[in-house]
Amino acid sequence: AKHLRLRAAVVDIAALERSALEPKAKRQETLWGPIKLRSAAEEIAKRDVQVLLQSEIRQELSKRGAPLVGKPWELKARLAEIWQAEEDQEDASGGLSGPLFASAAVPSFARKAAGPSDDQRDAAADRVKAIRDKYADKMRLRTGSGLPHQSDAAGKDAAVHCAIAGAAAKAVSPTGWRFRSGARELCQYLDVRGIRRILLDDSSATVEEAADRAAELTRQFQLEAWCHVLSPADAAKLYAGDPAALEAAGDAVGLPLSSILLLSAEPRAVAAARAARMPSCYFARDVPGYPKAVPADAVARNMNDVRTAVEDFCGVTFRDATTHISTRYGI
Repeated sequence: AKHLRLRAAVVDIAALERSALEPKAKRQETLWGPIKLRSAAEEIAKRDVQVLLQSEIRQELSKRGAPLVGKPWELKARLAEIWQAEEDQEDASGGLSGPLFASAAVPSFARKAAGPSDDQRDAAADRVKAIRDKYADKMRLRTGSGLPHQSDAAGKDAAVHCAIAGAAAKAVSPTGWRFRSGARELCQYLDVRGIRRILLDDSSATVEEAADRAAELTRQFQLEAWCHVLSPADAAKLYAGDPAALEAAGDAVGLPLSSILLLSAEPRAVAAARAARMPSCYFARDVPGYPKAVPADAVARNMNDVRTAVEDFCGVTFRDATTHISTRYGI
């Protein structure tokens, strides 16, 4: 970053977020029919060891108390022998047979090893389900993907679920952002290149609300915090075409305007950047009434175009598109 031209970038939230007026992405029609999910219960009911997975074979052997030591083909033969003994027992008793271990036709290895009882299996299954529910609730709360899963396990504390659901709703509802594909990666890219990020958001009414929205954006992207957030008054001036807001942002970060890039989807903000003689990149949104291009140093239609514009300003990096860089930001 010794000869880096851009030291900071004013990023408009409208460039990162998809507008409700933009058309939805077209889904590519597949040439195959719906995928049929495999059901383990149906495959086991067929009693064909050749189509069962090794985990299912071991599970069936464990239910019957049979040893699990052996090669895969030995386990298949062992389970087939047990199933054949069960069928013989049902035929001999007219279909009203008891447990497998009550029959003399059961192989000796199946009678020697007594498996866990039904209560022990249920208790183990409840413990595993509780751990999985707890992990799922934590991940849903962390990613903000929705309300936590409501478990039906006995003894589950409903108050804990209500508290987690309230926290998740509080974390998600104030924003409702719909980010474009590659928005987080663009911010990561700026961080890796040593370009500080300045947030431009005109939807906030107060300075505190703007700071809260910036913190929420940082939490959702899981990146470093924004180095500066434009106040609602400065954001309104910039959207009106007043370059004084950009000068205030430059003074706040201690950088000249010639080393700060403005990425905005508002034509008047781009015009203000050109009036202030600072680099500008216009993000062309597919929204009725907005121009497809305006006088700017670069015009972008997706996040990759923005990265290309940064490369044009600062020069290409030492890597190509297939090189993997490991940093503290996770790239």
